[in-house]
Amino acid sequence: MKTKLVFVSLFVAMSALVFIGCEKEELPDENEGTGTSQNLPKLLAAGSDDLGAVCWEDGTATSLGEGFLASANAVFASGNDTYYGGTVDRKPVIWKKSQKQVLDAGSGSVNDLIVTNGNVYAVGQLNNAATLWINGTAQTLTTDYECSPYLTMTSTANAITIVNGKVYIVGGILVGDDRKAIYMWVNGESQRVSDNEGMGYDIAVDGTTVYVVGEAAQPSDVFLNLYVPALWTNGTFIDLTPANQLQSQGCATCVCVDNHIPYVTFYRMKGDIYDNTQQGYLYQNGTSREIACKKAYAVYKKGSDLYVGGTKEQWGGSIIPVIYKNNVAQNLGTVTYPATIKSIFVR
Repeated sequence: MKTKLVFVSLFVAMSALVFIGCEKEELPDENEGTGTSQNLPKLLAAGSDDLGAVCWEDGTATSLGEGFLASANAVFASGNDTYYGGTVDRKPVIWKKSQKQVLDAGSGSVNDLIVTNGNVYAVGQLNNAATLWINGTAQTLTTDYECSPYLTMTSTANAITIVNGKVYIVGGILVGDDRKAIYMWVNGESQRVSDNEGMGYDIAVDGTTVYVVGEAAQPSDVFLNLYVPALWTNGTFIDLTPANQLQSQGCATCVCVDNHIPYVTFYRMKGDIYDNTQQGYLYQNGTSREIACKKAYAVYKKGSDLYVGGTKEQWGGSIIPVIYKNNVAQNLGTVTYPATIKSIFVR
């Protein structure tokens, strides 16, 4: 009951601004018209390289911090402020204007964040439990999943969006070594997204339509524990495997909605079962098409421009980050420091 009261009190004052999946729109800039915001970087990306957490602002890379498995997993801009969320030394962190705030001394990670009315909402994992932070205060997100006392269970929250005063979060649980269940939380109340085993990695809401993307278990005579890239529209499952291609291991990573059309990035193994390679894709208007990258992690629609972020392979097998704007590539790294993009945001 206490959790419900916290949510209600926070949302009463919220406006009806809509934030949609990876395309979480920027709040009105208080300095709009003064010229201040015009000098801010427009294309923002979060990720990691061999040295730690990295952000890219208009193509220029900046280290956010080195550490054990350090990574920037999410980016959001509000007014003149830029926020990144991630992990350093196995601790959940948020960077505001590159200044680091450690949210907890426990083990964890920030996987996504948004800012509205000056409040910072972040989701991720803390001490193996799905967690929501509001202005640095943590709330554990629980589910009704019943687990055998002889098995271990962990949970995680992977994405957040706020629509008309409601907070939508998606993630899931892992039971033992391989069983997964996809969950969504709406104002703190959990519901299972699908009977399919799997995991939810992003969420977008368009009116009364809720889009969830991730991976879903499918029966297979060829693959053991096959998980395919998946889209759920109000709970209805869509396998994103391209037409006339064999189902293979894959994962949908990001969804945004523009003019009631969902755009989804995903990656999967392509080719013969004994000779395959990783391939990135974009799903749009019911069709999946290849993107010139190995993994597609993020999609963002801004006006008439479509951005896709991911990784591609250079000579010698090195992996570098890349952003495609209307199918034109911008490489953000070199073979010296292989890196990965996890999230993008466009002012």
